Amino acid sequence: MGKYASDIESTGLLDDLKKQKEPRLHNQGFKCMLTGKEILFTHDPQGSRGLVVGGDARHISELPEFLKQGHELNMHNGILYDVEALKILGVPEITACSVIDTLWISFAIQPERIRHGLAEYGEDFGVPKPKIENWENQTQQEYDHRVMQDTRIQYRLWQEQERFLQQLYYGNKKATYMDFVNYLMTKAKHLRIAQDNPVDLDVQKAQEYSKEWSEKVEAKLGEIASVMPKVPVYVMKNPPKRDLFKLNGTLSVSGEKWVKLLALHEIDNLGYSESFKILKEMKDGNANSVTQMKDWLFNLGWVPETFKFERNKETGETRRIPQIYIPKSDGKLDPGIKALISKFEEIKLLEGLGVLKHRVSVVNGFLEAAVDGKVVARAQGLTNTLRLKHKDLVNMPSPRVWGGAELRSLLGAGEGYECMGSDQSSLEDRVKQHYQWPLDPEYVKAQMKPDYDPHLAVCLMGNLMTEEQVTSYKMKTVSEEVMKALAKIRSMGKSTNYA
Repeated sequence: MGKYASDIESTGLLDDLKKQKEPRLHNQGFKCMLTGKEILFTHDPQGSRGLVVGGDARHISELPEFLKQGHELNMHNGILYDVEALKILGVPEITACSVIDTLWISFAIQPERIRHGLAEYGEDFGVPKPKIENWENQTQQEYDHRVMQDTRIQYRLWQEQERFLQQLYYGNKKATYMDFVNYLMTKAKHLRIAQDNPVDLDVQKAQEYSKEWSEKVEAKLGEIASVMPKVPVYVMKNPPKRDLFKLNGTLSVSGEKWVKLLALHEIDNLGYSESFKILKEMKDGNANSVTQMKDWLFNLGWVPETFKFERNKETGETRRIPQIYIPKSDGKLDPGIKALISKFEEIKLLEGLGVLKHRVSVVNGFLEAAVDGKVVARAQGLTNTLRLKHKDLVNMPSPRVWGGAELRSLLGAGEGYECMGSDQSSLEDRVKQHYQWPLDPEYVKAQMKPDYDPHLAVCLMGNLMTEEQVTSYKMKTVSEEVMKALAKIRSMGKSTNYA
């Protein structure tokens, strides 16, 4: 058993390989992490021998026997692509090997990076990644050159990551850096399970919702544009390129227009050669333009209360950017805008636009991500707290709000299966109580009583509910309609509690 940096090349991504009649594994490259020795498994070992440094090229038929030895492989996106591709390509022996996926380590320890691909790391290391235009009709040597360069980048990347992690965990008596690596690999493996179990999408119904809601967005934008200030459209008028006069001494058509323009600006010099900026028309405002929308609101006296903060990494300065809608509020207007509605009733048209746009973006996201009517719950990296940055199946609104039930109805488990999920009850609250215990055990005991609800407690403290309403909600002594209304308020308390 050895430790190797490794990479493969094939005729496509997983979805491509599944559809192709004869998917092909072009090669697999290895570079020993201890000695630097390189091994290339290829269809043409003789022709590609010169591409291997300090090692050898072997026929690809020998690959399964090599993998059976159970090596530790350092691969980039190996858990979600390379291992799964090898299974499809008839090399199940890959499962005998353990994989350290450097992509997920990159997400965790270099959150400031914009791109985490091997090509970008190759630029950092001075190891260029060869470009391949066609994955089915180029020469074996071109594919082999590519896989060995990728393997060398992979080799350098794991060396760099391992050094960093060793320094990070130096002197730590409770854990090693491999505990952290294994934790990250578990996250990737969970995504592999999701990848193997895509969700069914009702494509026809999704398309109908997309059309219906998009039309509502357009109608809403039209209504808003009709009450926004008109926008001036200017054009530049340049002096005529030809003479102002005809051969008979009379003004040409363009000459007449230019003379009239000079007269309009009280210029009596026919030789004037500067251009004029003139008003062509006044157009309706663009309700899709955030700049125009904000300018309109500021002119009406908007005093923003909701901001997005952006920090310049180079200067350290932070910008406050006013927001029309409150983030993650399901389209609620900034309180400063709400305050203007009593004076300018037309502002009320803005209500509901954020919700409509969000629902359209979600359903269109489903349709764009769908392959053969199925959508995978993917992730595009990790947050700073190592939570998954969900992708495709993301930003799902509650069934209690407009469009939420419709969106959720588009997703299914398929015939013979059931959709299910798991959630640990009040996990954040239990962690909070763990750290509160040494400071105030009695308060923790109070929180652990069966009828204690931290979200209702926040509602009570924030005057969102009265004590009578909290008791009524707990005891369920009010009508179903009132319970639904109180549940919405409790949801606000929950958002505040976890903010």
